Amino acid sequence: MISTTPQVTSISDLEVTPSGELYLFGTFSSMVDFDPGPGVVSYDPGREYSAYITKYNVDGSYEFTHALLGTSETDTMDLSLDSEDNAYVTGHFYNTVNFDPGQSDDIRSSSDGQDIYFTKINADGTYGYSYVFGGADTDNGRAVAVDKNDENIYVAGLFYQDADFDPTPNENIIVSKGISDAFFSRFNQTYFHFISDLQGGLVTETANGISVDDLVADAGVIRNSAETVIIRDDLGLPISEVVVDFTQDLDWSSISAETNLEDSKAFIHNLVAAPGTADTFGLYIADNPEMNTIVVCPGATTLSEVSLTCGGVYTIPKDDPSIRREVINNINYLVVPNLVGTGATLTFVEELADTETTTLIRTGGY
Repeated sequence: MISTTPQVTSISDLEVTPSGELYLFGTFSSMVDFDPGPGVVSYDPGREYSAYITKYNVDGSYEFTHALLGTSETDTMDLSLDSEDNAYVTGHFYNTVNFDPGQSDDIRSSSDGQDIYFTKINADGTYGYSYVFGGADTDNGRAVAVDKNDENIYVAGLFYQDADFDPTPNENIIVSKGISDAFFSRFNQTYFHFISDLQGGLVTETANGISVDDLVADAGVIRNSAETVIIRDDLGLPISEVVVDFTQDLDWSSISAETNLEDSKAFIHNLVAAPGTADTFGLYIADNPEMNTIVVCPGATTLSEVSLTCGGVYTIPKDDPSIRREVINNINYLVVPNLVGTGATLTFVEELADTETTTLIRTGGY
């Protein structure tokens, strides 16, 4: 399909649209004709090798190629499409790359070492945008995924030593704990970014894949330790923290989770069904200063079942020394630790009619 002399073209990933169009994402290191028909569409990769995104129609005819032309090496790792067939790609680059050559030009430079790039190419072949981030050492983008609403784009990979994960003039510098750590970042179409709690231990970790469902975007992190991971909803709000044994494969498909800030509720169900996940977990509840007690509902299987009458209900005072307090995105959270099996919580005020003063009692243990 792609004509090269000699054969110096690689394909790192491909995607097929629901209508049968084909996207290819890879590298090339000499002049290449990307049009298999009578036309000629060629690019010069520069000193080493550059990246390309090429689209072909259902009948195999050529549609477009967008090249990322560098002065050194521009490597390719992963490609993902949204519902409108826009392409999102990630990899790493060294020295300087023009992410929009021959049009408006979008030239970026790495920070001494290999930096991560994340680029959007629209379905008609026009350039969308690029974000680049990293540090002075080796940083790689290895996976990219788009959620079902086309609102959030997730990028995962690895970084060494210290790296700046904010592609704007601001800084968000994170230092790896070991040789390399995994990173997991989220963007939306108007630019929003965060680093998740998927980082690492004292040796080498990397995230090589992402799956996105209704619950959470999960980076397939290769580690050799048990660590705490925060599960968030599609807005990035924390729901639960769980201890995961990364020496085992993970399967989040049977887990359901939800949070409601207005009602101060949070819920997660069927955690023990996930291989590598411990039985105990913590739950994040948005604090309401007018409420003073936490109700735990081990028998609830949906958020709507969280109430004073749920199965196995027990209460914990908000001032219990085991309750941790955190501020995330300007929201005050109570973090209830050591919950077992399934669980949900609701804060409320309890007044006992058989006493002259309001008394808070614990009716169960955990």
